[in-house]
Amino acid sequence: MLISHDRRLLANLSRTTVWLDRGKTRRIEMGFATFEAWRDEQLAEEELAQHKLDRKIVAEEHWVRYGVTGRRKRNVRRMAQLQALRQARREHRAPPARR
Repeated sequence: MLISHDRRLLANLSRTTVWLDRGKTRRIEMGFATFEAWRDEQLAEEELAQHKLDRKIVAEEHWVRYGVTGRRKRNVRRMAQLQALRQARREHRAPPARR
């Protein structure tokens, strides 16, 4: 295990990189030289997934306001799914701002 702030040293010596990010560890089987590109790709994918979740919540909220008819079983299930989506958005921890 090697921990350093010297990027050149890390790029030259590392073969595997473990990234500790917001309480989770992610492992990449490449050295530190490719880490930053990989990290940016991971954060972009996460941002896209969060954007899709937000769009889905907006669509479901629109359905709640204008599309609910009666008290059918599927409507109850759909409302429960909306609550689960909202909970997922609340629990998401945003990545730190990039410098």
